[in-house]
Amino acid sequence: MPRSATVSVSNSGYNASVHELVNTSHIQKINSLSQSATSFATIFSPVVAASLYTIIGFDAFIQFELIANGCALLILATMHFHYQNGSTRATTEQSASQWTVFKAGLHYIANEPFLKYAITGAVIINLLFPVIEVGLPFMIIHQIHAGNQTLGILNAMVALGMLIGNLVITGMPEIKRLTRVLVTFFFTLTGAIIAVGFVLGMIINLLALRLIGGLMTFIIGFSLAFLNTPISIYLQETVPPALIGRVSATLMAGVMTSTPVGTIIFSVLFQVFPTSLNFIFTGIALTGFSFYLGYLLIKVNPKPKFETAHINRAESQEPGPNH
Repeated sequence: MPRSATVSVSNSGYNASVHELVNTSHIQKINSLSQSATSFATIFSPVVAASLYTIIGFDAFIQFELIANGCALLILATMHFHYQNGSTRATTEQSASQWTVFKAGLHYIANEPFLKYAITGAVIINLLFPVIEVGLPFMIIHQIHAGNQTLGILNAMVALGMLIGNLVITGMPEIKRLTRVLVTFFFTLTGAIIAVGFVLGMIINLLALRLIGGLMTFIIGFSLAFLNTPISIYLQETVPPALIGRVSATLMAGVMTSTPVGTIIFSVLFQVFPTSLNFIFTGIALTGFSFYLGYLLIKVNPKPKFETAHINRAESQEPGPNH
């Protein structure tokens, strides 16, 4: 629990600080590179950690982790923040209660339809995505008896898909048609989940399971990259800096709440109905939601990039004539 709280706070702080760390033209690149680094670590950290643990032992491993965290802290300490109207913002923050601040974030989300629908989509994905996290181990190990190596390959392909997807976003020009990107990869994700259900339900040899299943889980990871990163970029490019921390915290709260709920639901579901049809029905349900969400996103236009954010920030801070 303390680790989860720390991750939530650090992620919200990261999203809130991007404006003060990099130029606005580099926000897409910094987000995609950050997500790529996370995916890279997901793929290779188990192998590196296991090897290191075998070589140096438990005590030295703990010392190594402490040193690594210390190095990360030193790197954070060297960051140079370029605050805008810092004194005015600080005064505003101190004068408002935490509840007022929280309500301001919710009020902003409620009045931004595109952002509200995008956050709803993110919450639903995290509610249903445990069908992969719970279902794959259950089906691969207990039902198909394909072994831990097969499970490791399929899980690694999800992370690899996210890594490749974020590297593609890094090299792309600025994303201008956000609605099209989100709707396209919502449907790509649902199709891949349904395909995983068919692959696990068919009697195929181990090699075919690894190849076809690996391809489907790669597509799942690739789709997640094109859903998570553009939404993060949109937040940082459009939400006023004075509100982005609270909006990000609200998003994180929704995501972190829906994930364990989904895990409980699918844990029970796979115990009661131990079948690959769970993947297919979940994909169909997510497809229906994708149609509805796509309709809502197409009805509203994404907020302009920075102009509105700067206007709202200036109005909320009410700077004096000599600032």
